[in-house]
Amino acid sequence: MTNERKKIISYLVVVIILFGGGVGFGYYIWGMDKQKKPDYKKYLSKTIDYISNIEKDNQGFIKQIKRLETDIAATKKDVKAAQIQFDAQAKSLQDKSASFEKEKEQLQAKIDRLTNELNPVKENIVEVKSPAGEEKKPVEQEVKSTVSGEKDPAKQEVQSPASEEKIPLEEKRGN
Repeated sequence: MTNERKKIISYLVVVIILFGGGVGFGYYIWGMDKQKKPDYKKYLSKTIDYISNIEKDNQGFIKQIKRLETDIAATKKDVKAAQIQFDAQAKSLQDKSASFEKEKEQLQAKIDRLTNELNPVKENIVEVKSPAGEEKKPVEQEVKSTVSGEKDPAKQEVQSPASEEKIPLEEKRGN
């Protein structure tokens, strides 16, 4: 039992020391300041300054918000005006594109019709012999399509009396 009593006494001593230390520390923290009275005017002036700073910041933020709202409204108006302009330009470009497509189809039809008219003429061309007995060969010429930019060869006979005989320019002036 003596062992048990020593254990109990040691626990009590530890608890008493901890309790005494807590009381002493608490008095040191809270009890020492009790002798001085708090300066309520100082705390009140700090609080007033803090509140006035918050109000100034709030007024600045309100002005900023109003300025941003006007900027947003102006930007929305500009966006709407630009959207209307872009829509009008897009419609105009679509109309022009449609008219160009129509014109392209008309020109392609005209080219097809002229090509169909040219084919029988090509078939009816008879080879002609020159007076010197030379046979003229058909000359290929390239025909450029203005619509699609493609080249279609067309064969035609070309006779030029001037190409057989070349007369210098000086002799012609002298006659």
